[in-house]
Amino acid sequence: MITENTKAILLLTSFFNSKETKEFKPLSVNEYGYFACWLNQNGYKPESLLDPNNLTDIWMKWELPLSHTKAKSMVNFSNLDTTIDAISDTRVNELLNRGFSLSISLENWQSLGGWVMDRSHPNYPKVFRGQLKHQSPAILFGIGNQELLQNASIGFVGSRDCDAKDNQATKAYVDAISQLGYQVVSGGAKGVDSDAMEHALKRGNNAIGVLADSLLKSSTTRQWRQYLKSNQLVLISPFYPGSRFTPANAMARNKFIYLLSQATIVVTSAEKGGTWSGAKENLQKAWVPLLVSSHKSPLQKGNNGLLTGQGLPKGYQLGIKVTPDMPTEQLLRHIKQALKPQASQSELGSTALAKASNKSESQQSMFEQDLFAQPELSAESEQESQTSRLSFKEQAMLKMEQASDAADKASNTEPASQVEPHKLLKAETNEVVGGHKSNSDSPAPSGEPEKSPSEDALEKIDVAAHKTDGQEPTPTLEHKPLQEQQTETPLLDYFYAQLVKKIQQATDQILDYQAIANAYPEFSIMGKKALENWLNHLIKQNKLIRPSTAKRYQLPKV
Repeated sequence: MITENTKAILLLTSFFNSKETKEFKPLSVNEYGYFACWLNQNGYKPESLLDPNNLTDIWMKWELPLSHTKAKSMVNFSNLDTTIDAISDTRVNELLNRGFSLSISLENWQSLGGWVMDRSHPNYPKVFRGQLKHQSPAILFGIGNQELLQNASIGFVGSRDCDAKDNQATKAYVDAISQLGYQVVSGGAKGVDSDAMEHALKRGNNAIGVLADSLLKSSTTRQWRQYLKSNQLVLISPFYPGSRFTPANAMARNKFIYLLSQATIVVTSAEKGGTWSGAKENLQKAWVPLLVSSHKSPLQKGNNGLLTGQGLPKGYQLGIKVTPDMPTEQLLRHIKQALKPQASQSELGSTALAKASNKSESQQSMFEQDLFAQPELSAESEQESQTSRLSFKEQAMLKMEQASDAADKASNTEPASQVEPHKLLKAETNEVVGGHKSNSDSPAPSGEPEKSPSEDALEKIDVAAHKTDGQEPTPTLEHKPLQEQQTETPLLDYFYAQLVKKIQQATDQILDYQAIANAYPEFSIMGKKALENWLNHLIKQNKLIRPSTAKRYQLPKV
């Protein structure tokens, strides 16, 4: 059964048929990685996007720079602002409106025994989240025994163009690791990949195939079908089941073979191509020990380079030499010995590998860190680390929100969104004039909260920042006093209360869009669309009306 959250993630990140590849642009790995983090940090889940009632609030918050503060501090992508700019409400809505295509695709896939899992699924490999973090696959498509994803494996990689000696060496290594209790994980491609998987399956062992293309087609072939039925095999892919082969997909899937293994054996490699690139990436990032076969003389150029460093950048780890006739005990020692130095290479992105054992040990305990977790900070240090990266205006807005939250807890008054405009205006009688409250010497009326220190500080900052040559500051959103009536959207309610006054002061009691934009320069920071979203939201709540198609606004008649 597919959850609503999984459906939303599928709609955001996947194609459902070959025609869609020309019509839609699902979120990339980086785009979804950031968007998922942002949703989480702002109290939403992907499934929140499926409720039309949430969309306006989500996109209004998306336009606020402050809503991105924590997510940006957690996601360390290059060109992050470009990634954020690529995520728009129009694009996301187009992706979400493909419900019919999703239903047909899922029905077809599930009829063949296929399944889909997102990052919250208990069988989703924790090693993906632990190592790749926000770049871990949003969705895994698969068919077969998904519990095999938790078993200890040895990876097999090599060229498609392998000869009889390569095939013989592959089988010898499979026999050895099978005796040690490991299963095979490989890419399922012609050559070393499929030879290793098929030999393991024929001798009663298990295998994982990480496919770069045609998962749908591969799952129906005679080569794999019997082993899928016997629960010895699982085929997975981060790409939609009908995808075609591309070099980019093949390169992208290599990392998953390494991450699912305790060690990976390179049977044969040239000095270029997918096997070479994948091995280099593993050596650079020190994911798992790299065992390089030396079953030929002279060695293949790629094998030799991985052992000697020829053709590798300086500072890379080197592979470990193994041979097909090596005793299984010696092979196991190579794996165990390699785990310790690999784990100490923190500067290369080391991994906490599970200790190798004769039994298949679950990888579940390898990475318990939650995808969105970050180190605990004290309240003071967390606030300081967040505000230090903000501009003056963003700091002022943050303080306004903090003051609003404090007032929410202290006040039991009627929410502002349920109060008529004239009542909101009545609450503003104690307005700041020239930076000083008119009744500052008088105690707060009974039942009304006193001004908090953060409110007081915010007023002083705002007034000082906006004074020029001894003149009093011009009214802006930032240095108006906070409403004493608070809701879950204090900034929006505050904006509305001021807007009501401006409309009532206008000669014809109508304001056009440009006049509003000029009156609130804060929206030049948040973006033009933010102002449009706020005004449209107020119209939907019947707090504003547009008497014509022009962007002119007035209050509804009482």
